[in-house]
Amino acid sequence: MAERRPFYFNGSTSSFSLRRMTDTNLASLRYQLRVAYASVLNGNGNGRLYTGGSNNVGQAHSTEYTYAQNQNNRNWNYGDGEDWPGYPGLGSMTRSTTTFTQTRNNETFPTDANLRDYGWLYWDGSTTSFNMRVISAEADFVDTLLTDTISEAVTGDEVGTYRVATGTPGGGSWTSKGAVFTNTIYSNNSQTTWNLYLKTSDTDPGGENPVGYKSGAVFQARDRSSGADLIQTLLLPMLHRRVANNGALNYNINGSGTGRGTMSDTRYNSSSTNQWFTSNIYYRSRTPSGGQSTNANYELKITT
Repeated sequence: MAERRPFYFNGSTSSFSLRRMTDTNLASLRYQLRVAYASVLNGNGNGRLYTGGSNNVGQAHSTEYTYAQNQNNRNWNYGDGEDWPGYPGLGSMTRSTTTFTQTRNNETFPTDANLRDYGWLYWDGSTTSFNMRVISAEADFVDTLLTDTISEAVTGDEVGTYRVATGTPGGGSWTSKGAVFTNTIYSNNSQTTWNLYLKTSDTDPGGENPVGYKSGAVFQARDRSSGADLIQTLLLPMLHRRVANNGALNYNINGSGTGRGTMSDTRYNSSSTNQWFTSNIYYRSRTPSGGQSTNANYELKITT
């Protein structure tokens, strides 16, 4: 619908004016909303990404080549002739499959009373007609705050989102949610493990507190911190609604979106052979060896 930018107090408690917030003024509120969302994910709440479940994100498979062997019994009818079998090809197997799932439960839009008590006021008028209204339309919240919050989570500071990596990512605070994929080479000769990491915080860019309505027709600055009513009662449920209904902050494997780390399934790219004769049986075998080549890549992606 439209941007409904909140006011903020400019001045002191005894002498102040109201000014409309700019994107810079709103930066801290957007950041604190991402911190609040990260806290929900870290507590295994709505929106979290995990392994197992219904597979609405995708799968990653760890495969490998395996040892193979052929044999022939000695054929006494041919005297001293040798009865060697042919060399076998390598076998293959899937050692493990990781299934990724994300909870995407819808949440109820805030009540009119909560919008009034915890929301902000915006200017609805012109230079000659001045009206203040309480923001109430979901589309206005999206246009004013949520779209930029989501964009910054995906392409900005990444707070409130996940990465897969073999070590802790840099920048800000990341929490490991455990190992999610292990690439195994033949007989465990080489292993690489990817963990799932959640970014829980970074640096608050600073900003202003929105001004709202208080009973008695009094203006009141809303607390913009991640645990305050403005975020917990209004903005966080709306963000969850964007995840559930509009595909925002949804994860997939090898689909569309912004990359958040790639898990690789590799195999040996050569083999060695051997042969022997024992107890009247001829044997030939093939064993994986050599360097490693990529069989498949599984990239975790996030959408806006």
